[in-house]
Amino acid sequence: MEFHQGDICALPFPEATFDVTRAERLFEHLHQPEQALAERIRVTRPGGRILVASPDMDTHIIDHPDRLVTRKIRHFESDRRPNGLAGQKLYGLFWDAGLTDLQVCAVVQK
Repeated sequence: MEFHQGDICALPFPEATFDVTRAERLFEHLHQPEQALAERIRVTRPGGRILVASPDMDTHIIDHPDRLVTRKIRHFESDRRPNGLAGQKLYGLFWDAGLTDLQVCAVVQK
């Protein structure tokens, strides 16, 4: 295994380098998620897998008796990130990029 540091929108690898690419808790921080996905597609071999796991900050469950405060906290968390709704937009992002055989999995953590 090797670690490389670089720009997610300009990966330093040739086309079709990897069988699998993965990004976790990254896309909610990106201003240009389309470009980042395009780069992942470029470096993933045909028939390979692309995994992106990113939260949807608006669906975080906060157990607090005051609904208004709860909504403010949730929206603050979502709005302070460039792409805070990334989790709910991933399917459309992949579809618009021409990818098929898409799977979405919601994960609930305690």
